[in-house]
Amino acid sequence: MKKALTEMQMLNNKNLSTIYEKGDQNLSQMQQMEDLSQIIRMKDNEIEDLNTKILDLTDQNRKLHLQA
Repeated sequence: MKKALTEMQMLNNKNLSTIYEKGDQNLSQMQQMEDLSQIIRMKDNEIEDLNTKILDLTDQNRKLHLQA
């Protein structure tokens, strides 16, 4: 009986260790996803700013063309 209990405790400890390890991996992956999301938001903002500049320069070019 003691042997069975000891084996069950060892198995339980091993399972808990695995659970904690997987939890740590999940946290790491969640942080990586958040970091990537932040990069994507920054790049989206850069693209939006560049598109605005393109529109401004296109408008300015048209005005200069009409003056010539």
